[in-house]
Amino acid sequence: MERILLIRLSAVSDIILCSPMIAAFRRRYPEAHIASLTDQAQGELMERISSWVKSSSGPRPNGRRCGGEKHVTLLNKIRWFSAVIRARGFDTTIDMQGLLESGICSRVIHAPTRIGLGPHDGSQYLMTQVVDKGDDGDAVTIDPEYPHLTETLDLQTESFPMRVQSDP
Repeated sequence: MERILLIRLSAVSDIILCSPMIAAFRRRYPEAHIASLTDQAQGELMERISSWVKSSSGPRPNGRRCGGEKHVTLLNKIRWFSAVIRARGFDTTIDMQGLLESGICSRVIHAPTRIGLGPHDGSQYLMTQVVDKGDDGDAVTIDPEYPHLTETLDLQTESFPMRVQSDP
């Protein structure tokens, strides 16, 4: 993995909960370019979580937010999104959301390796590897699916603290 794109489109709480994965990726792949794809509102938060990550955002394909726009406009958004993000040459996408919308984003990027965490809604068919969410029966963490994904990807999980850099 040399150019990794972490996809987590929404939910501020989940972005904070998955923050230890960024450090785990950095430890395992110290020279890799690591970026995130988030909603515009969460992009700054993702960058504060780690100075190693540059967020990508823009008018990504999203049928719910197209309202009365014609399908042609939606297709143009898909073309723009895929061309801009694909040009960045990611070899791996990690879909940490597992929804059809995040799966489509992962697929149109054309990364050779597309890993999805517990995908459903058909997004599993867009991935090259599917990782189940793991067993949370005796979980001592708030959300055990991210440590499970981290272990499955053979990343170090001994230290898994959540962190957000504060703004002066």
